[in-house]
This record gives sequence, structure tokens and C-alpha cells, in this order.
Amino acid sequence: MPTGSPPIVWALKDEIPEITTAVRVVNPPQVDKNLLRFKDRRFYETRGFLVDSTFFDVFSYKFTEGVPESVLDRPNTVVLKEAIAKKLFPEISPLGQLITITNGDEPYEYEVTGVIADQQENSHINANFFITMNSPGWGDFINGVTTWAGQNFVFSYIKINEGTDPIALEQKINDVLQKRGAEHFRTSGMTKMLRMFPVQEIHLHSGFNFDLSTNGSIQQVTIISLIGFFILVIACVNFVNLATAKAGKRALEIGVRKTLGAQRTSLIIQFFMEVVLFIALATLLGFLLMDIVLPFFNYLTGKALQLSALLDLYILSAIGGILFLTAIISGSYPALLLSSYQPAKVLKQKTAPGRGSQLFRKGLVVFQFVISIALIGGVMVMLKQMNYMSSYEKGFSSGSKVIVPLRTPEAKAAYHNMRPNLEGVAGVMHITGASYLPGDQVFNDMRVYTEGNTINEGVITSINRIDYDYLETLDLRIIAGRGFMRSITGKENDVILNRKAVKEYGYTPEDIIGEDVFTDSFSGERFNFTVIGVVEDFNQRSLHHGIEPLMLQHRQEEAYEYMLVEAEPGSFEPIVAQIAGLWNEQIPDTPWEYTELDQHLRQQYEADQKGVALISSATIIAIIIACLGLFGLSLFMAQQKKKEISIRKVFGASAGQLVGVQFGSFSIMIVISLLIAVPIIYYGMEKWLANFVYRVEIGVGVFVLSGIAALTIAILTVSFQAIKAALANPVDTLRNE
Repeated sequence: MPTGSPPIVWALKDEIPEITTAVRVVNPPQVDKNLLRFKDRRFYETRGFLVDSTFFDVFSYKFTEGVPESVLDRPNTVVLKEAIAKKLFPEISPLGQLITITNGDEPYEYEVTGVIADQQENSHINANFFITMNSPGWGDFINGVTTWAGQNFVFSYIKINEGTDPIALEQKINDVLQKRGAEHFRTSGMTKMLRMFPVQEIHLHSGFNFDLSTNGSIQQVTIISLIGFFILVIACVNFVNLATAKAGKRALEIGVRKTLGAQRTSLIIQFFMEVVLFIALATLLGFLLMDIVLPFFNYLTGKALQLSALLDLYILSAIGGILFLTAIISGSYPALLLSSYQPAKVLKQKTAPGRGSQLFRKGLVVFQFVISIALIGGVMVMLKQMNYMSSYEKGFSSGSKVIVPLRTPEAKAAYHNMRPNLEGVAGVMHITGASYLPGDQVFNDMRVYTEGNTINEGVITSINRIDYDYLETLDLRIIAGRGFMRSITGKENDVILNRKAVKEYGYTPEDIIGEDVFTDSFSGERFNFTVIGVVEDFNQRSLHHGIEPLMLQHRQEEAYEYMLVEAEPGSFEPIVAQIAGLWNEQIPDTPWEYTELDQHLRQQYEADQKGVALISSATIIAIIIACLGLFGLSLFMAQQKKKEISIRKVFGASAGQLVGVQFGSFSIMIVISLLIAVPIIYYGMEKWLANFVYRVEIGVGVFVLSGIAALTIAILTVSFQAIKAALANPVDTLRNE
């Protein structure tokens, strides 16, 4: 059950007998890295989770040290991943050692009670360490939360009795939720429903925004699987076309063998064996190629797949089944066609495929180019969308901005000391602090309502606490009122809203200045905020999401999560060096790190860009294989029409005219392919673009360019055979006529 309040799951276990075990897992909000220390070793690590002591009763992990059943029973205990343990304790056993962990709060000591192997069975909780929930800091905070309405940052897992009806259980869970949390929901103006989700389906199907680990995309898996399937089908089609194109050269062999008594069955078996040998050789080469491209594939997918995975019985069975179907698909038509030749006609050189056979082969090529054009068009749309996102005006300036994460209490306190020292440095334009950066999901939100309304009519509004000069650093445009100014003594409840929030509250930017807006605590206590300014909307999150109501608030001596420094053009590196020097001087025990705001924003689309790169690579492979098929058909058609071409040449046709005649039939096939591919491109890309709030329109140009690209590829592929046939000596062809 994703993102619920801390007390819910254990209360459910107490009241519902079908639930045998429960566990809570928390990745503390805004803590993307934790500082680990042991003596003089200190470094940041991601993916540190707080869990109940029952965690290893619910989830199975391979332990190299420690007893899974009891590793988290005592307060202030931690289980490390093997790689982390080796970094902290390269020469001694980690068990019983005390390490210090800072996860956005005060540093606390933890005893290492277990080590889990780096390589685990598939799990969507890919952790570097687990801390028991029965610990100070975040643990005390989580266990101290009593509300059922808010604080929805806990992932809750339950084990249930075998045979339990999940639908009936989910209804029971929500009945308890409404009974126990009714008063909390009423005072906070909130409604809540809990949904159960099978753990096995989370990675690809959950769609959770804030899951514990980066999830996969079933849409991307489906797209890649379909492309892989179509590549295999195209390869089979190619084999059929190339086999039939060379059938004339084998006709005499078949005629002689049949004359000597060979049965059709034996010929079919022979041709199938040839296909099997080809497939076996292709499979071997495929495995060798896989070894070469696997690192690239792992980079694009973020996986760590190894060739040894092919030894899995399930995968071996799947490969065997695919190879068998490939042999049937690619071997049936050539075997039946070649074995059907009549010896008398063959030996008189009177074999010629019928019109139906020719249409069949052309249909196969049309099928290939439908797929190729659809893939070309799809990649064009994807690249267009990626370019659109990179150039879209997001409403703020991101260039020449240094981000310095403030991950420890010492760093948060040092910000207020470093800021005055940096403000006078040449090349520094602005310095500010913030709880969230552009590109971040703002976890802090509340229902905000206006005078005359109640919390039930409130608008969910994100809250970002910022320091002076935040608007100036990001070049955010004030459209009404003013920003936070040192020269004006303000109140801590003064706030700035974005245009979206003002609109949702039912005001205009000018009218809301000086007005109060309100929110209620979980206990029903009312708080007011005075609006002093309105900024133009900007994209706080990626373009996958729309603009949401946002409130900016300034507090003196706030413990900000980030320092943001704007450097003059050309001064970026010297400014970074000065900040690093000041950092190491004031807080030498906290590791220094920084990034650029532009780089931070690019990370939002990294998964999209890698997905497009993967699909583009597969598309190139599909097009190359389709071209081989087209080359095979051009060879076949050149053989079929060599007499016609020779006669035309005898009657005065030029080489250019002869080439044009051959191009004509292929051009018709491309046009037919384009007409079929257009609705496929449109439907598929509309579904893909639905993932983005800000998106491009597909446009006619995509279809035109896809057709032109396919036609160009076809012409280049066919040119060799067409020109060769047009330049051939007609005497060689017509000497027996």
C-alpha cells in the first residue's frame, strides 16, 4: 500500500486477522543522500531506508553476515550492503562496529548487525542499507505521528493468509480506515482510500510517483518487445524472399533429384534442415553480437544484465521456442515452393512463379516497409519531443547556476555564515537558499482556502521555503506586488504565490495582494498567510507534469536544503573553487559536492532520452534488415524481368528508362506502405505523447518525411540491381530464344 500515514498499517494488522505480518518502509523525504562515517572514512550514499524490525520476515535477502530474523530487533541497528561494508571496513568484519549516519537530521550512531549480498534476487527495494525504525531522529518522528490524514510518506507492506480474497480484504482495510481516521479526515478536509498492489507488479505496472526505487516502464518494454518481434518477422520475410529469389538457380537441381526418384517429403526435410542450420549459425552470431552490445544496452536501460542469464531454464526454453517458430515461419514457404517444381518443366527451363506468388512476395516487402516507416515516423516524433523539451521556455533562468546540497545540520548552519562571505566575491551575481529546486517534486503541501470558505474547499498547494534573492537568482518575473526584501521587515506568514494558485483561489494577481489565505492543521487549528506578491507561472517540475499551485515562503534562519549561486558568464569554475575553499574551511568534516542547475534539470529527461536512443537503435536494425529484404526482392525481380528488359533494350530503351521502370514498382509499394503506416504512427505516438503535459503535435510533416526517407532508402537499396540489369548485354539473355 503506497504512501500512507505511519500509524495505519499496524492498526490494520491489529484489527484484520487475514493480515499475518506488516512492515513499513520509509525513504525520508528530501534525503536523496546519506552521510556515512567510520573513523576517518566518510562518504555519501543513496538508497538508505528506515524499516520495521519485521522487514526481513516479509522480504527475502541473501545475507553474507548476520541473522536475518533478529538483525533489526534492537534500536540503532543497521544492515549494510556488501559493497558499502567493504568501503567502511576494508580489513575487518563489520559486525558489531559502530558507524555514524546523517540522513538530513542530527548524526546518530548505529551498530552494524548484518550484511546483505550485492547481488540479490529481483526486488524493487534496491537498498544500500536498512536502519531499524526503532531509532532516534527520523525513527522517533515516524513513530510519533498519530494522524491518519496526512504525512503520506510511508510505504506499507502486508503478508496475508493464503486463500484470502484481495478484493474483500481491500474493502475491510478501507472500512477500518474510515472508522479510525474519520475525525482526522474531517478536520483536514481530506478524503483517503487505500489500494493494495501485488509486489510482483510494482516495478512495471504501479505508476507510483514516489516509489522506493526507480521503476521500469511497461510501455517501453512493450515497445521494445514489439520492435524485437517485428525485427524477427522481417528477418523471416527476408529469408523467404532471398530463398525464392534464388529458387531459379536450384530448379535444375530439384528437377534432376526428382527424376532420380527423390520424394517431395525428403526435399522438404532437406530444405528445413538448411533453414535450421542457417538459424543455428545466426543464433551463434547473435550471442557473439549480444556480448558486444550488452554494455550499451545496460547503459540505456540502467540494468546490469549478464550473458549468464541466458542459462536460466525459462529463458533457454523461450529461446528454443522462438527458434522453432522462426524455423517454421521462414522455412515453410521456400520448402513447399521448391519441392513443388515439376521435373519436366524444370529441365525444359519453363519454371516461372505465378502472379499469386509474385503478389505474395511484394506483400511481404510492403509489410516490411510498413514497419520501417512506422518506426522511422515514431523516432522522428520522439526526437522532436526531446528537442522540444530541451528548448522549452520553462519560466526561469537556469544557466550559470551552482547547486550546493546542504545535507547535514552543519552544512545547513554554515550556509548562513558562508552567504555574507560570498556576496562580495567578484563574479557572484546572486546567492540564495531553498528547500526545493526547480525540477524537484515539492513534497510539502497543504490545502489552502480563502476567506468565506473552509478547508473542504481548499486547493492543494505546494510550499517551497526560500531565502532572499531566490526570485532574482532564477529570474522569476513578479507580475503583482513584491518579492521578499531585506529593506522591508516582513512577517513569517508573508507569502508569494504563482499565477496558477491565484487563479485556483478565484482571484486576479492584482486583487489578491494584501489578502489572507488560510489552512488548517490536522487538529483543526487555523493559520493565515498574507499574500505580498505574485510571480508568473514557471515549471517547478518536468514537462511530464503541468504547472501546479505554488506558495513561496521566507523564514529567517531557515534550514535550507540547497544553496544556489548564480555566477557571471565565464566565472563559473573560479566561483566553484572559492565556494569549495570556504566550505572546506568552515565544515571540513562534511564532504564537498556540487552540481549545475542545467545538469540537474537534464536528469529529469534522462530516462526518456535513453529510451528514445534504445528505440532508435532498434529502428536502425529493423531498417537495415528490411533493406536486405528489399535487395533480395530486387534480385528476384531482376531475374524475372531480364528477358523483358533485354527486349526493351533491343527496341531502343535507354538505361535510364529501364532503371525507371524497375523503380516504379518499388515506388508503388512504398506509397502503399506509407498509407498503411500513417494511422499506426499517429495512434502509437499519440499514446506515447500522452505521458507529457507539454508536447509537440505530430503534424503532416512527420508522415511526409517518413515516406521520403523510406523511398530514399528503397532507391539506394534497389539501385545496384536495377542498374546492373539495365546495363546487361541482351544477347546473353536472348541467345536461346
